[in-house]
Amino acid sequence: MKNLITISSLKMVCVALIVTLSIVGCGESDPENKGNHLPDVNIIENDTTIRVGATINLSAVILDVDGDELTYKWTFSEKPTGSKASLTNSDTLVKETSFTADVEGKYIVNLTAKDTLDAVGSDSITIVATNSCTSSVEVDKDITTDTVFDEDKCYNITRGILNISNNALLTIKPGAIVIFEENGGINVSDEGALNAVGTAKKPILFTGKQKINPGYWRSIAFRGSDDPRNEIDYAIVEYAGAGYGYGSLHLVGNYGTDNRLKLSNTTFKHSASHGFCLEKRSKMDKFENITSTKNTLSAGRVDMSILDKLDSESNFTGNLGDDYITVEYGDVFTDATWKSLSVPIYFKRALTIHDEALLTLSAGSHLVFDNGIKVTTGPLGALKAVGTAKEPILFTGKQKTAGFWEGITIGSDNTNNIMEYVTVEYASNALYLNTHFSNSTTARASVKNSTFRHNSNYGIYIYYDSVANYNQDIDSVNTFENNTNGNINRRN
Repeated sequence: MKNLITISSLKMVCVALIVTLSIVGCGESDPENKGNHLPDVNIIENDTTIRVGATINLSAVILDVDGDELTYKWTFSEKPTGSKASLTNSDTLVKETSFTADVEGKYIVNLTAKDTLDAVGSDSITIVATNSCTSSVEVDKDITTDTVFDEDKCYNITRGILNISNNALLTIKPGAIVIFEENGGINVSDEGALNAVGTAKKPILFTGKQKINPGYWRSIAFRGSDDPRNEIDYAIVEYAGAGYGYGSLHLVGNYGTDNRLKLSNTTFKHSASHGFCLEKRSKMDKFENITSTKNTLSAGRVDMSILDKLDSESNFTGNLGDDYITVEYGDVFTDATWKSLSVPIYFKRALTIHDEALLTLSAGSHLVFDNGIKVTTGPLGALKAVGTAKEPILFTGKQKTAGFWEGITIGSDNTNNIMEYVTVEYASNALYLNTHFSNSTTARASVKNSTFRHNSNYGIYIYYDSVANYNQDIDSVNTFENNTNGNINRRN
């Protein structure tokens, strides 16, 4: 990479040239067009070495002394065999790109800037991705005292399951690689804590001794550790998920205390089951920028009470089974807002809103239901599903068959029962206003700009219409398509 020229120095040079009327340009002269100058391109970062799996951000300062309009292009001039890394671009004053180094080897990134006279300036940078270690350490005993896994070292876990107990903290430094034998793993007990915080350039790698088949080792499991020091940040967890089919990361819910964890900037891949499994009593103090991909079952399995912790920026696509977040346990007991995720939420159990809880679905949410599953508000709970014309909310069946799932039952006199820009399809009664449900005096709902289609019974079924409380234009402000028994049934 050529020597960098700062923005301030470039400005000083250009001013001096203008003052002396010696306009030779801040960039080199363009031999093809006398008087024109090549754009001056400087990638700010230096050549560097990173861990495989790290994402690196690059930016550049570009100046054209002639004031010509420029076009820009980031490319790889070299990358390792088998790499599928791709570059992102953004059109900002300081040009930027990023990529994730997916395999070991050398990546050479080139940036070119071309002016209106086809004069081209360029710069390049070399990034080397590696998983080599400065040294290797064998770990054959449980962690019972505070222990540190040092930066850039390999730690071979030879004792099978590595237990952290006795109030001990295991701290794993950036760039460390933790390697498990077959069926090995980590158990963080109710008297232990794990702090594994890497960096963008040096993520921590948890991997198997063999990297061929998913499920070579078990998981990182928390078993009742309610410790605020528990954190995983900038890490990669791969080739785990063996055993009971939970996930590469498993917060186990059947212990007497909560599991507490901050989780961010981490990738789960090549699991033999789910990418991660967050059961009841999981206290997620942070859940940000998670990637879960290439896993055998789904991106993750979570208790229903955890859904409001999942963020819309995380990427859960590209799994071998279902691109879903899977829900098999839990109910809604407190107010919660579920964000629109990169994949649908798949319910294998009923979605029930208890007590006075308000469940709010964000625009663009996509909910998928297994056979016979239904959505129900209790006598005091409420469902607020407000999408937009561009980002409607979808309730659908896992199979596109009329009547595959039960639909939505609203049985509460709650003003927060609102459905706008919602599609409900392949259910029995898509929406059932049940005024006698759970001793409720009435069923209240505002339903507008929504679509009810391909349902085996009615689009909307209103039980005891005379006491139900709903918008009286419900017939005309919604769309009904291909419902077997009709659009709306009002029964007294």
